[in-house]
Amino acid sequence: MKMNNVQRNHMPNSYKVTAHTIKELADLYGVSRAIIKTWLKPFEVEIGPRQGYYYTVAQITIIYSKIGPPPM
Repeated sequence: MKMNNVQRNHMPNSYKVTAHTIKELADLYGVSRAIIKTWLKPFEVEIGPRQGYYYTVAQITIIYSKIGPPPM
């Protein structure tokens, strides 16, 4: 999935979007793995399945657009 200019503009410049595991996402948001899974559950279809243990950059971009970027 390619990001259009509108999607790119919603991401703060200080965020580098990289592939993440569930554990890494939970750590970024400061919550448990169970909580991050609960937050992502309503968007499973849009996010799609992980590639092995990782969400791809495109999936992370969708996640950030749905639940917001992690706090700095």
